[in-house]
This record gives sequence, structure tokens and C-alpha cells, in this order.
Amino acid sequence: MNKVCTSGRVVVGIVAMAVAAGGCSGPGGALSAAKVGMNLMKGGSHVRVSLDGQEARQSTIKKAIAGHSNWEVKESVSTSPTVEFRLTKPEKFGRITFTAISIFQEYEGDYSGQAEFSVVPRDNRPESQLKPDTPYDLSKPPEYLKVLDLRGNEVKAVQLIPGKKYKLSLTIRGDDSETADIHFKTK
Repeated sequence: MNKVCTSGRVVVGIVAMAVAAGGCSGPGGALSAAKVGMNLMKGGSHVRVSLDGQEARQSTIKKAIAGHSNWEVKESVSTSPTVEFRLTKPEKFGRITFTAISIFQEYEGDYSGQAEFSVVPRDNRPESQLKPDTPYDLSKPPEYLKVLDLRGNEVKAVQLIPGKKYKLSLTIRGDDSETADIHFKTK
């Protein structure tokens, strides 16, 4: 069976489940189905992020029903993970002038507004920016990147607390910019 046919069946199945769950029939059901279909067709992120080799995923069902879904890494990762990203449509970003990683710790059921760690370029040169398809070991970042702690002090590496929940935000600033937020837990 080809991929298009399989994807279509998944979408039809999700729409049918959403309509059934809402107890809708007739015009109300059609409107619910249309909303689910529109949510699934929304343009998504053009950035894919992996932590310790695990690609972050979204829940298709949550996206269909709510219109959005958090990106998550299912399995726990190390306290100094390796981060890698790829761009599904590099041309969308145009001239990239800044890249950064910020990591936020869970705080009272949400995430702190202050980054525990930020990984940023030492300068604005293109060769100092984070590059797609390049693994970055946050326990040993390359010299052209610097790691800042919660207070803005430069530190040698990212060192997260075991067993905690975090959100990693990867920001790519260019002619068209994007920030990908990834939820994960440490081992």
C-alpha cells in the first residue's frame, strides 16, 4: 500500500474518532470533522530535533483535536544530552543569522520563564552558528559556542538534574524564523 493511501486512512480514522467522541451527527458532526481536518492540515514546524538520538514527535490525535501538540521525546535522556536538528525545508529560512538553544526546567506544572542553560554562538559569524545535521554534545560543546547558566555566567557544559522535566527551545533566526520547543525528562 502506498504512503499517500495509508496517510489518508489515518486522517479519515482520526476525523471519525473525533466526531464519534463528540457525539456529533449531521451539520455539527460535519463542522467538527472540518475543524479536525483543518487542524491536521495546518502548516507545522520545519525543524526536527533529536536528543540523544531520539527524534521528538507530536501526537497526531492531540494536534487534530486541539490544533496543536507539544513536541516530546518519549524516553528519558542524559543530563548532558546530545542535540541534533534538521531542517525539512531549508529554503524557508533564507539567510540564517542566529541560532540558540535554551533549556527551561519544569516549575509548578509549567516551565520556568528563565533558562537554566543557554547555548549561543560566541560571535555572529555564520561559521559560529549551530548547523543542521550536526550532533552537539552539550557536555563538550565546540569552542565556537558558549554555555550560559541561569545567572548568565559562562560554564563549561550543560548539566541538568536527573529525573526532572525540561523544555528545550531551539531558535533559528533568519528571513523566516522559528522556535521548536521540545519537552523531555532526564534519566
